[in-house]
Amino acid sequence: MNAHVQTDSGLPFNRAIFRWARERRQLSIEEAAQKIGTTPDKLDAWERGDASPTVRQARILAEAYGRAFLELFRPEVPPLQHSDLVPDFRLHRGAREPKENRELLDVQAWAEETRLNAIDLFELIGEPPPAVPKELRALLRESPEVAAGRARTAVGFPYEMQIGLRSAQRSSAPSNLRHALVGRFI
Repeated sequence: MNAHVQTDSGLPFNRAIFRWARERRQLSIEEAAQKIGTTPDKLDAWERGDASPTVRQARILAEAYGRAFLELFRPEVPPLQHSDLVPDFRLHRGAREPKENRELLDVQAWAEETRLNAIDLFELIGEPPPAVPKELRALLRESPEVAAGRARTAVGFPYEMQIGLRSAQRSSAPSNLRHALVGRFI
């Protein structure tokens, strides 16, 4: 069976993209149907090529799946790289890594694309991209306590200062830390 499905409006949607986009978003047929306001049977029929959505329904489908509407017409599934989540170093020892989910992977892919674009822009203007100061770098084999101590010293925010904050001051600690970083390194 042909992967393209003609709609009543004559638009050749690629039914393989429907399934791929739903699975990439990690949605079941039932979850996706609820999200776009149709029945699971109707969505399944679109994916099989037995029926097709209207243009309005296809736009809603593309938005729900986080894909561009025009992508539904591609001749084949886009060659997107799969990325794994970067380790979350904010976790305490022994904590399980968070389960990978589509939203985190999408945010990470966006961040990586933004990073690459920034590097390209720095190259265009002939400047080196900013680097993380060596005082703030750490290796995985390094003791977290030693690395944290070095970073705290570098930004001027010792542990004693953090635990000495009053309740009302604690909410401003991230902002104060950010200002300290910018003031010393940027």
